[in-house]
Amino acid sequence: MPGAHHYDSGYHPFVELIRNDSKEKFANFYQQFVPQTLAEMCGVRINPSEQGYHLKPYDEPWFLRESKIPTGENGLSAEHGASFYGPVSEAKLSLEYQRVINTYNSIKKQGYLPHKFGHVDGFFLKRGNEYRFYVNGAKHRAAALTALGWSHIPVTFRDNMTRVVADTDVDSWPYVAAGNISRTLALKVFDAYFDATDPLTRC
Repeated sequence: MPGAHHYDSGYHPFVELIRNDSKEKFANFYQQFVPQTLAEMCGVRINPSEQGYHLKPYDEPWFLRESKIPTGENGLSAEHGASFYGPVSEAKLSLEYQRVINTYNSIKKQGYLPHKFGHVDGFFLKRGNEYRFYVNGAKHRAAALTALGWSHIPVTFRDNMTRVVADTDVDSWPYVAAGNISRTLALKVFDAYFDATDPLTRC
């Protein structure tokens, strides 16, 4: 999901919560993983003079910023924090905790009902012959299904979003084309989605 958190390998805060059901450990994630830049978000070590060093954690080289700025959810404003990095308010922490646990319990009891609640959606990242599916919507459902042992998850695409982002198209990515980030840094950020790391070791 955003932030290069891998569902099926390494550490994923939602999947880890389901497996351990520890609100304290879940809170630790948001307290410890507080990236200030896109580079920190993805664990990229670069010189502060690198073009794009000061981009925000939610910026992505392949999309314009306006489409990715975190917004409020479930009655909470954006100031309460985002779901995929810290810091977050106590209200946001409680909201995310309940969403993860409730989603997991619902699917475990009733089964996965995409015809009722919608499919997991997103787009593919392509590096050579490798693919990763970037979960853009239904992050909590994807985590629940992963924790339940699903090896394959049905997904869908949004009509207003590209279906494949390929590294070979890097020069046409909006942030690269506009000169807001170097080609090298953009590709390092992209690679983070293929090379799983523990987010708590990144910052």
